[in-house]
Amino acid sequence: LNMVYFIMLLHGIGALMPWNMFITAEG
Repeated sequence: LNMVYFIMLLHGIGALMPWNMFITAEG
């Protein structure tokens, strides 16, 4: 597994998960 891809994947999950929870809470 490419290290850069793995870091980008973790960053994407870290950025999207709280945002989705926020939208769900608002909704």
